[in-house]
Amino acid sequence: MQHTWRNSQNQEISGRIEAHIIPFIEALGLEVAVTFLINFGGSALSFSGKATPGNQIVRLIGIEATQALYDRFEGVSIYRIPVAKKFLARYFRSCNLSNSEIARILRVTDTSVRSYLMSDEQLRERTGKIKDDLQRFARSKG
Repeated sequence: MQHTWRNSQNQEISGRIEAHIIPFIEALGLEVAVTFLINFGGSALSFSGKATPGNQIVRLIGIEATQALYDRFEGVSIYRIPVAKKFLARYFRSCNLSNSEIARILRVTDTSVRSYLMSDEQLRERTGKIKDDLQRFARSKG
């Protein structure tokens, strides 16, 4: 699944949505999934039973969305909700938020946000350069 956003030069960039985020988007839709991930990311939640009106998830996203989530994760007793900072940064950028605004929402630095907003190709290229530099450094010490 792909997601598209604009960088600071207003160029369109696309990247894949990580596999562990897709079930939330499929069950809840993009906007509700973002709301859910912002509020529950990093938590371990139980998805057993039926959604009830007093449930904290129901209070946030509604009973129908909560039941869809429960149905999606049926049979999983406890699930650790991903923090999803890369996905959220890309989503908020697609909503025209600045890097600083995104950093405050996600409680990270603007440098982290810049790295989250790189295309997948740029990230692979950057990782390859870092690996090459480390190998050169190791050979020079060795």
